[in-house]
Amino acid sequence: MNKLLLILSIFICFIFQAQKEKRLALVIGNSDYQHMDKLKNPVNDAVLMAQIFDSLGFEVLLDTNITTSRKFVKSISDFGAKRDSFDVGFIFYAGHGMQVDGKNYLIPTDEEFSTEAEVKQFAVGAEVVMDFLTKQTDQVNVLILDACRNNPLKNSRSVNVGGLAEMQAKGSLIAFSTTAGNVAKDGNGNHSVYCISLGKNMLIEGISINQVFRNVRREVFEKTGQSTVNYDQLTGETEYYLVQNTFTDELKQIDDLIADEKYLAALEIASHIVELSPNNAIAHYKKAIVYSYLEKNESAHKSLDKAFTLDSNYVKIYNLRGIIYAEQKKYDLAIKEYERGIALAEIDPIGAAYCYNNRATQYERLREFDKALSDYNSAIALEPENAARYNSRAIFYEEYLKDYDLALLDFTKVIELDVDEPDNWYNRANLYIEKLNENKKALADLNECVKLDPENYLIERAKFLYRQKDFKNAENDFNTLVDLDKNYFDSYNERGLFFGLIGEYDKAHKDFAKSIELDTTSRSVYYYRHKIYEKQGLIEKQKADLLKTIAMDPKDPEGYYYLAIMYENKGNMFKAVKNYNIAVTCLEAPEGYIISDGNGDEIPKYKIYLKVAELYKSADEIEMMCEEYQKALKAAEDDLDEKGEIQELINAACK
Repeated sequence: MNKLLLILSIFICFIFQAQKEKRLALVIGNSDYQHMDKLKNPVNDAVLMAQIFDSLGFEVLLDTNITTSRKFVKSISDFGAKRDSFDVGFIFYAGHGMQVDGKNYLIPTDEEFSTEAEVKQFAVGAEVVMDFLTKQTDQVNVLILDACRNNPLKNSRSVNVGGLAEMQAKGSLIAFSTTAGNVAKDGNGNHSVYCISLGKNMLIEGISINQVFRNVRREVFEKTGQSTVNYDQLTGETEYYLVQNTFTDELKQIDDLIADEKYLAALEIASHIVELSPNNAIAHYKKAIVYSYLEKNESAHKSLDKAFTLDSNYVKIYNLRGIIYAEQKKYDLAIKEYERGIALAEIDPIGAAYCYNNRATQYERLREFDKALSDYNSAIALEPENAARYNSRAIFYEEYLKDYDLALLDFTKVIELDVDEPDNWYNRANLYIEKLNENKKALADLNECVKLDPENYLIERAKFLYRQKDFKNAENDFNTLVDLDKNYFDSYNERGLFFGLIGEYDKAHKDFAKSIELDTTSRSVYYYRHKIYEKQGLIEKQKADLLKTIAMDPKDPEGYYYLAIMYENKGNMFKAVKNYNIAVTCLEAPEGYIISDGNGDEIPKYKIYLKVAELYKSADEIEMMCEEYQKALKAAEDDLDEKGEIQELINAACK
């Protein structure tokens, strides 16, 4: 198989993009001449170029071995009749051509010429071709002539004039396979050197039509020593691309940078793509994603508006806009965006499934559980083999409807669809532990987690075994966790906490010391150790560790929060309130810190206000208590259940 045909057969499925513009190509190849030298390659070249044009989204008119000038003009005329309905027009000709009196003529296969006058009468003038091509002079028009052979006339004043004459492009691009006045070689293989190079470069993503012909010029010269020539008078200020650059590698790099939270680097790449390819809707969408992570919502919306202008059927636009509105607590607007994406389910069922899923979360927040369940069901109907869809519904059953049997069915389905994902086993294990009291089944699922990912799930199984008071097997898991990486400080923290909780304080403090030795910058060891000092009743050492975390990072609220708990337990209300308030102030800062409980779950701000309220209540400071309740009510805006309970407290105790 010809090398270029092989390239075409491999990439044809990937190169073609649905073009908004309509493209038309006339391809002619004349080889079988009756009254002059036969040419081996033009028909082969024409067939190959027709395939290439087809792969690039052109409607192709192919004609080979045209015998007479009448038939030649008829072929061109058929092209011209269609040209007005297309945005882009290409004509490719391979065969004999010649110049007479500075004008170029294309030669049918059966016409016989003995004089220049006969050429003018019975050959086809290139200007005639141009007239049909340029019916839309403000559009893209390209004429490619691989027709620069020897003058076939024996008795002519032009006998020593080879090749073709220069031409005026008239708002078009005209390409010759060699420079004006020179003769191109037909080539020794099945295709001309020019055709092979042209076809290959036309398929390259992200290079302009001018760059295509520059590449061809260089490659032809390297192989033949001959040069090519172009006459470019294309209208318009921007370059024309046969295959727009999809920037696949760069877009993947953006995704990787976002995953690594390197948002500014991701934004730089996305902006560069947009600069190079302003009509790349995906690049505008990626910019919007980065802006949303940077909490620059106005910029995110502008990028989404641009993406929408370029592709109003791109469902991810509506999904992301909905997410941004939801984060801004504009829930009605979020739902409307999801509805717009859902309306395009026939075009993009996967994108619509995401919109159903995200709209369901809004209905959860609004306590419209019937609508939420309906949306989860619709998402599953669109993606019945997507484990994530069942996982979302399972969590909904568990957390909102309290239907643990249905949650179990969905978690089990998730495992069936994605058996190698340890998180799926862990979610079901957690349901067995927290809701169904099925500890044996929970342990079986945790065992599967450990098989799949021991580094991340040994700790979960060890904690479970500890809660089951199976200290021996729990210790084995903690030991294995340390053995996996003896230089990982946090494994010593976890084992040290375990030893401390079961009363083996010497082992605990030995592990904590090892953790500090491995990483002197980590604050986590002091959080772990302060809990053991508390258990030992060593309050001053507990306090010292918490103050150490605060000294290491005064902006982190966690140290203040646990220091407040320590003062509260000691009965020092004033210092407890003071530190709770500092913790809240830190949470409100733009750095984005959180406070975690003993299980690693985030402690919401309203719970801190409630703690302070209880302290004021214990001191019979009712007015101050009510002020904290009001703060808690405002902070719990997204949690309607908690908001209702706080309102009940206010109604009962505050006037």
